[in-house]
Amino acid sequence: AGNTALHTAASRRLSTVVQLLADSGANLNTQNEEGQTPLAMAVGRGRTENSTAALLRRLGAEDR
Repeated sequence: AGNTALHTAASRRLSTVVQLLADSGANLNTQNEEGQTPLAMAVGRGRTENSTAALLRRLGAEDR
């Protein structure tokens, strides 16, 4: 709960939307009510690297 549009785009691995939101000034390191960042949601439970997670890292998102 408490997800931003960036959390949702990251969790669905929508890289184009993630880029658009980042370009619009979205906080890449914001946390939802469970303490998850968009990067954590992009990686997911399986801890699998993917293009959306890589994009978030290139844009400056931090691992927490």
